[in-house]
Amino acid sequence: MASRRNASRKIDAPVERVFKAVTDVNEFHKAAPHITHVEVLEGTTPGVGYKFRETRSMNGRESTTDLKSRNTKIMNTRAL
Repeated sequence: MASRRNASRKIDAPVERVFKAVTDVNEFHKAAPHITHVEVLEGTTPGVGYKFRETRSMNGRESTTDLKSRNTKIMNTRAL
């Protein structure tokens, strides 16, 4: 059974800039240095159905996970 996780954090930046930063898998390592490699599996631009393989170093060991984008909605939390 696939697991599902949610997280939130307030970021003082325009929504569009944050969304671009978190959807560019080739730049993930800049935000999370433990990510050592990202490989796109399906799709050419981020969006629903975009699949990629992420490899990260954790406790001296590498772990690889295949991920698929399910939602790319931008929610304007400033209005909440």
